[in-house]
Amino acid sequence: MTIPEMGGVVVGVSTRSGSPTALQWAADFAHERGLSLHAVMAWRPSRAPAAPAMRPPIPTVHGPADPKATADEKLRKYVAAALGEDNEVDCETLRGSPGPVLRRMSKNATLIVLGSPRDTNVSAHRIAAELVVQADCPVVVMPRLPRPAPSKAKVAGKKIASAAAKAAAGAGRPGRPPRPPGK
Repeated sequence: MTIPEMGGVVVGVSTRSGSPTALQWAADFAHERGLSLHAVMAWRPSRAPAAPAMRPPIPTVHGPADPKATADEKLRKYVAAALGEDNEVDCETLRGSPGPVLRRMSKNATLIVLGSPRDTNVSAHRIAAELVVQADCPVVVMPRLPRPAPSKAKVAGKKIASAAAKAAAGAGRPGRPPRPPGK
């Protein structure tokens, strides 16, 4: 693991979203202050499926042959998509869970930057909250981006689906009297 020299900015890059907002914000921050920028992505090798008690799992091959190389490539693509191909970012993938990996990186960093936790990802909220308290440097968490208004087609589709569900629920069943209107 390459811990950044004193004064570097570390960006925790999500394996799902790529954290483009965090990368862009951190790049601007580091550039304005003459600091180095380190993009870090934690990865874990895939696990064998669980087996019933008292039986060994069936040996299977899940996931890529070289998960570190796959994570390295993914991180470089995310950084290039957010900052362009000619960026000067140190990219590093480290084996482990994101929280402990970023806590270790915080020892010499000036700042850690995280993308906004998505609504559905409870794990990301937990990681951000723990890191704010436990990191050895300040932590910036990007705000959640506002959701765009639903399209007219989506609104119409929801109305049609709701009407269809109500019609199906109110349809007669053999041997049962029909429901009175309004219930």
